[in-house]
Amino acid sequence: MDYREWVNKGVPPCKNCPLESVQELPADFPFFSVSAFNDAVIQLRSRLAETRYFSAPMTHASGAAFRQLIQGHMAEENERTKYTGFTQMYTADALLHNSPLRDAVLSTAAPGERIILQLCGNNPSTFRAAAELLHDSPIASQLVALDINLGCPASCASSKGYGFYIAQNWPLVHQIISETSSARLFPVTCKIRPLNSIEKTIDYMVLLVMSGASGITIHMRHTTRQGKHAQAVRPAYQEFEELVRAFRQRLDTLFTGLGGSETAQENPHVYPVIILNGGIKNRQEADHLLATYPADGVMLGVGLLKNPTCLLKNAPQIPGKNRIAFWVNEALKYLDLCESLSQESIGQENPLKVTPMASHKEIIGHTMRLMQNVSAKRFNEPINRAKSIAELREFLTKVLCAQASD
Repeated sequence: MDYREWVNKGVPPCKNCPLESVQELPADFPFFSVSAFNDAVIQLRSRLAETRYFSAPMTHASGAAFRQLIQGHMAEENERTKYTGFTQMYTADALLHNSPLRDAVLSTAAPGERIILQLCGNNPSTFRAAAELLHDSPIASQLVALDINLGCPASCASSKGYGFYIAQNWPLVHQIISETSSARLFPVTCKIRPLNSIEKTIDYMVLLVMSGASGITIHMRHTTRQGKHAQAVRPAYQEFEELVRAFRQRLDTLFTGLGGSETAQENPHVYPVIILNGGIKNRQEADHLLATYPADGVMLGVGLLKNPTCLLKNAPQIPGKNRIAFWVNEALKYLDLCESLSQESIGQENPLKVTPMASHKEIIGHTMRLMQNVSAKRFNEPINRAKSIAELREFLTKVLCAQASD
């Protein structure tokens, strides 16, 4: 199919209009430049430097305080530079037109922190405008890359036509990535899920690269289920190896045909950055996957939510009698970070709301998950009732005192 005819099939959907299904590549990509692509990959690799471990973009769970908690633990073993956190996803349109959200996003990085900020949506022009806004913002120097969410299976993504649900319209995906990357303000990466076959997924990854993506995170679960249901699906790690090796061979052939001066066999760093995601629970599993499969990095989500120390090489061994004290202190450390990174709102309808580092829902959620390492349900109700960080701290201190007196 001719490129112009193909790209015209990528018109953003109107409200309540289904996306057209177009999962094929055009005859060529007339505006693709091998040298520009290589420059973008080199820039991304340079910005990532030693990073091998990433925390996933998780709605109401990827705030600066939580990322700093993880980074603080990495610093305990002098490995701070091996970790980079993703923000939660933000719609490009809301970033442009929602002032409170924009103010929060533009303050979302802790001092000195380097982050990858994730955007979602289905209107190519808003992605470029969002990139320009971020480039002129106070956090520009802290942004390693902009990530485009092409893998979210949530109902909100389905109803609004973004995330995993635009993967069926490749011309639209192409326009979003090319609009964002052609400005050359930040490296652009994408987070995806495998499609119905390895061959189709390889074609899709080629599309991402030819559109301007210099990094791809692959969530190796074949499911659109969420939460605990998704966790029950075994990640397809063996398929990941086959997928990435075939994808790299395809790039070698493509780039040689386009006049590329180097094949990836001569210089592996001309490959896009590949991050493996899905079901990774701790450092031992992460390092095994990095040693076994062709990944530049690994991404953890639920593993870090349950245990922010899980990326330590020497994870703390917690005897039963010290279990309560350990997790209470971890929760208190998180609350301290929330307060030190942002002033608690005063006179708000919701006095627990902290802007911009964490929301009421996020603070309650992290505190609850940390204490669920002690008991699955015992502390949920009193934590949920808390109206402020002070009330949370008071409750946790009482738990600590009660444990000490036993």
